[in-house]
Amino acid sequence: MNEPFTARDALVAEALGDIGVLLDRAEMVALEMRSAAEAVDRACERLEAHAAAAEPRMAQLAEHAQGVAAKHIARSARETMHTAADDECRSMAAFARALFHSELNPALHSLLQAAKACAENRDHSRISWWACTVSAAASVMLTGLLALCMLHL
Repeated sequence: MNEPFTARDALVAEALGDIGVLLDRAEMVALEMRSAAEAVDRACERLEAHAAAAEPRMAQLAEHAQGVAAKHIARSARETMHTAADDECRSMAAFARALFHSELNPALHSLLQAAKACAENRDHSRISWWACTVSAAASVMLTGLLALCMLHL
């Protein structure tokens, strides 16, 4: 090339040289970017392959977790039902005891008083003895019937 005639020509020539260097660098950056994009694409493909390979295992783990959860829920439900049944049995037993105490004790007490009264009055006559015996038998039968009714309820 010919030597520059002016300072302006020198500056333009230098600027053109700098632009050439910048273009070379831009091309190198473009190549590096293309290489990096290809590496990212390969990494994405590997990740997709790993994800596809892990998918059946994840499904298997989810199914196992579902089974474990179902077993836990069933066991908890059984425990709750057993506890409720035990509580109900205790409640019914307490009710039966209270009912026996409030209903049968007075009947038994009345029967005992009738038997004592008959024992005291047995010397008076045979008819009163017979009446006491019939009364006592009727009381025993009614008490037994009441007890059977309570047991079946």
